[in-house]
Amino acid sequence: MPTTRGWGVIAGSVVTGVAGLTLGYRIFYIFTVVGIFLVGCAVAWTSVPTRLRLTRTVAPSRVVRGGAAHGVLSLRGLRRYRRALLIYDSVAGARIDVSSSRFSKGDTDITYAIPTGRRGEIPVGPLYNVRRDALGLASRVREHGEQEFLTVLPRTVALSTVPSGRFSNLEGPTTDRVPTGTVAFHSLRDYSVGDDLRLMHWPSTARTGRLVVRQLADASLPRTTILVDNRLHAYPCEEDLELAVEVAASIAMAASRSRFPVRIIDSTGLVVDTQGGPRDAQVVIEALTIMPSAATAAPLRSSPLLGGTAGHRGALVVVNAGTEVTEARAHRRRFDRVIWIRICPEASVPAVSGLLAIDLHRLDDLIGAWRKMTAR
Repeated sequence: MPTTRGWGVIAGSVVTGVAGLTLGYRIFYIFTVVGIFLVGCAVAWTSVPTRLRLTRTVAPSRVVRGGAAHGVLSLRGLRRYRRALLIYDSVAGARIDVSSSRFSKGDTDITYAIPTGRRGEIPVGPLYNVRRDALGLASRVREHGEQEFLTVLPRTVALSTVPSGRFSNLEGPTTDRVPTGTVAFHSLRDYSVGDDLRLMHWPSTARTGRLVVRQLADASLPRTTILVDNRLHAYPCEEDLELAVEVAASIAMAASRSRFPVRIIDSTGLVVDTQGGPRDAQVVIEALTIMPSAATAAPLRSSPLLGGTAGHRGALVVVNAGTEVTEARAHRRRFDRVIWIRICPEASVPAVSGLLAIDLHRLDDLIGAWRKMTAR
């Protein structure tokens, strides 16, 4: 494919030929033939497939936001390339130049950094190899390899669990099967050896042809409900939104590691709802990783998802930019404790009775502020 310079040479050659024909100068025909011939040779040279074999791996495949991630380009060449080759990778649609140096005969590995400032499942690839002629008249772009995905997790800091709940349960649940105590129906599952036969659900067993039991959950465990505002327009910049997600992730991970139930709600609906299982921490961090930013400009309203009655729903944590206090104030009587975390507030916000407020500008500041808050 001719480059901009190549099309310029073609256009100049045509103009020269027309001028020679009009003015009667045959010498102009020579410039026309030479120009078109050079561009044709450049296109033909770049069309010849190279013998380079390019493969790329991403290491590690999972990293926290801002952490180090690298692409390792394995280049297998069978001859020496006297002209420089331009190789670039595509990361979330952005171009990253890998190398434009000359390669010798043999095998070469090139390591380059992959940006991790964006949370989520980041597409990486495919690779592109650009071959150009010596005069820059033509180029050919070839695609190599398949697209991979780099998982960028939100950063978290170690926190203690929010003290709340009707009963003190410092140890957390030790099993998913709670046959006695303050229990409530959670779901149906297949029978496992050792299950209490009194939990057998005979209608489902008869319908499916396999043993099905009721799974119960301890309703007295401290439940943490996190309402995070993920509307992009509500924050001065996207970095503040990422800080809000990281705050929510830190609080949710603290409760999940203690085997306590966690419910996370964003501006569009329910994100995740766990019941205190052994894999809850993994489920929570995965859900927050892929949680997108909301483009809606509607006010934050999540009352139907919160539910519950006064004093029986554990702790509510509201994370937003500090510009809206309605959601935090509306539910302060329905939870044992309501915490309002304001992300980079532009102005001071007056205190609200019944709310514990924390102003944050950096994630690391959450450790000390959280410790003071839980000690009250």
